[in-house]
Amino acid sequence: MMRWSGPAVTFGAGLLACRIATVDPAGHPCPCGDGLRCDPATNLCTRADAGVLIDTPMIDSPRDARALPPHFLFHLDEGSGTVAHDASGVGGDGSAGSGTTWLPAGGKLGGALHLDSSAASSNMSFPTGCTTEPMWTSSFTIALWAKFDALHPSGTYDTMGDFAAVQGSSGGTQGGWGIGSTDKCTGSGSYRAAIEVASGSAGSTRTIDCGTTALAPGTWYHLIGAYDAAAARLAIYVNGVLEPGSLVGTVPAAAFVPPSCPRLGGPLNNPPAGITGSVDEVEIFDLAVTDAEAARIFQAAGG
Repeated sequence: MMRWSGPAVTFGAGLLACRIATVDPAGHPCPCGDGLRCDPATNLCTRADAGVLIDTPMIDSPRDARALPPHFLFHLDEGSGTVAHDASGVGGDGSAGSGTTWLPAGGKLGGALHLDSSAASSNMSFPTGCTTEPMWTSSFTIALWAKFDALHPSGTYDTMGDFAAVQGSSGGTQGGWGIGSTDKCTGSGSYRAAIEVASGSAGSTRTIDCGTTALAPGTWYHLIGAYDAAAARLAIYVNGVLEPGSLVGTVPAAAFVPPSCPRLGGPLNNPPAGITGSVDEVEIFDLAVTDAEAARIFQAAGG
């Protein structure tokens, strides 16, 4: 929630910059937060009742400063149970499998969800009750914090050794997208963050974009993977910074739509390819973010 005190003043650095082209469920130009609206003259979040800009010291937490409206947003602070609440108000809650473990105080920002790739039920699918979830064939972005307990080779048929989030299969003909860790771009024993997408005309044809940071177990990394179909571009960001590393394959003009639902952890056909480690602050957007937007998403997620 937002808190105001004293006279409203112009707010610094444009942290709450908003995107006019989108609307929130109430029909406002952008979902700036409780009691706020988007000022089309300044492209900043303003007090809804007075139309004045607010000061950054009155932001209670980084979550009040989210730069873009996500389609899914999981804080993963539940601490117990099987329901992971979607805070976006758009996509729908997730369902945590029996092989997952809640970490009430073990996240990057509050709690987190721990997954174990050795357990087939260690995943979180969303939305709850989903049997097949349409995905964006044009542009989308996945953002999350990941801490790998260990890093694993990608194997012969898989593009990643440690999927933090995925939709579709890890091999075969029903690939969709995935984000996590891989050694495909560097060779076995050297791991990088990566985003993959499968071609809309052939679900077995995957393109992967790798970052440059050498990943290490036990460290939190904020990963953002963006797919821009119109620009034929994949991008991977690590801790808010674009990493133009290695691109393997050709970026497709449209993504393949797999007959499966998004998940945290390993793909349905190959759970061992999922992350053994912790995931926090998961966001999915129905657009490809810019470099500036990626930096703001990282900051808003506690970076």
